[in-house]
Amino acid sequence: MNTIATVIMVICVVAISCSLINIVVPKGNTGKILSTVLGVFILCSMIVPIKNAIQNFSVNINIPPQSESLTASAGEAYNTAVITETENILENQAILYLSQSGVNVSEVSFSLASDEKGGIYIDGIIIYIQKEEESKTQLIIEKIKEKFEVIPSVVLR
Repeated sequence: MNTIATVIMVICVVAISCSLINIVVPKGNTGKILSTVLGVFILCSMIVPIKNAIQNFSVNINIPPQSESLTASAGEAYNTAVITETENILENQAILYLSQSGVNVSEVSFSLASDEKGGIYIDGIIIYIQKEEESKTQLIIEKIKEKFEVIPSVVLR
């Protein structure tokens, strides 16, 4: 965009300069010769910036070295979908279990991971509670540890 603006600016300045020179020069043979010279000058002043813009123009397309790494195989996509769905089910189960125990939680977040053999395990649990429920923090930790065998992090909101 900067190059186009430069080309337009040069053309405008040259055209205005040539118009002013044409006004000052007499209309005789000198005027005709000068008009021809100015016409060639205007033409050159339009060609030179465009030629420079074309020379400086380059298309840099960066292609990643391994495009295969950007796509997931069907197995990887399936594993990701299974982990996401399992996290959702566990979160709903934890909220239900805690509400049955008399604890009102804002949100439960499970973090699952898979091992080399394809097994899924709970990597961490974060439970978000309101400040009013702060006195039930120990109860929440005990209930979740009993149900899921993982010690959760309890965060006040």
